[in-house]
Amino acid sequence: MNSPSTNIMMLTSDISLMTDPAYLDLLKLYAANLTVFTQTFSAAWYKLTTRDMGPITRCVGPWVPPVQPFQNPLPAPPTVFPSWLQVADFILKVISLDQSNILTPDYVNNQPYYGAIFVHLAFQSATTFRYTDYLGGANGARIRFPPESNWPSNIAMDKALHLLQPIQTAFRNLSWADLIVFTGNVALTSTSVNLPFCPGRTDASDGTGSAFLPPNTNFSATVEQMRMNQKLMGLMDEETVALSGRLRSPSQMARIGYYGTWSTNISILTNQYFITLLAETWQPITVPGSGYLQYKAAGKELYMVQTDLNLIWDATYLAYVQNFASDNNYFLNFFSATWTKIMNIDRFSWRNVKRPGRSIIAPGESWV
Repeated sequence: MNSPSTNIMMLTSDISLMTDPAYLDLLKLYAANLTVFTQTFSAAWYKLTTRDMGPITRCVGPWVPPVQPFQNPLPAPPTVFPSWLQVADFILKVISLDQSNILTPDYVNNQPYYGAIFVHLAFQSATTFRYTDYLGGANGARIRFPPESNWPSNIAMDKALHLLQPIQTAFRNLSWADLIVFTGNVALTSTSVNLPFCPGRTDASDGTGSAFLPPNTNFSATVEQMRMNQKLMGLMDEETVALSGRLRSPSQMARIGYYGTWSTNISILTNQYFITLLAETWQPITVPGSGYLQYKAAGKELYMVQTDLNLIWDATYLAYVQNFASDNNYFLNFFSATWTKIMNIDRFSWRNVKRPGRSIIAPGESWV
């Protein structure tokens, strides 16, 4: 739009600002006060050019301003941590304690078992991360709040957290974020895989940092969707395949809307997932109630989902499935490295943080 008395021109989007009362109030404020405008513009420009860089710890140099709300700041980590061996001892007791009045467990040898549920909790918390803007990840433990707590794949995770509540309150300086990751590690380590643990995560006060994240698990995803998701997380094809072999809870799958799982003993992490995937004939079925598509092994009560079958339908994924199926030690070592990567992927300076005492559990050490 061109003013008849000047050469000043405006776009329709500029003029439209005067038709909305809220925008008009801001126009009047900025027109009357240059200082307020420059301060507001400076903050908005910094947000525009910085919001895809993640937390303030990724900004360097003398011109970095104080942390801004859009950077989803977290509290500083403590300088002293609890005894992780003692925490692990408590976790192992909770894993096998019958608390079916709170959350239906899985059963192994007719004994209650929550290990696979806790692995699911840690996995869901960590795999929210995306490299495009460094949002998400396990740090902050935002799975405790909406929107993450309302995602379909996170159903009953509030109850899983309730099972861990006595542990979280019993130890000083034990954050929810560290406890969620450490519990998943303990559940996996008790199955013969060694996992390093680097503490120092702290807890967000709400779920604001996840407001722009979509649900992170879709068992009905196509191969193309799987690859898109893994690239957003910064994973390679082989890493995606390895993580697919993690412990899977039949009771949690049922809560999400699926039948059972692929194993008759979900307390042991081995390459059996890949052997079963290759050895069985999988027949498509529809789950009553949810309507989800699933796959059942012919003549057996073993079940896979779409994302499992994608691993043998795609040639690149299939090669890694075959490698893992043929070498259990290779799978366990590769899984350990990949699990550790995804649990720490949102901790951008975690390798450089000094931590006192024996706060890091390293490969070869044991808390069991």
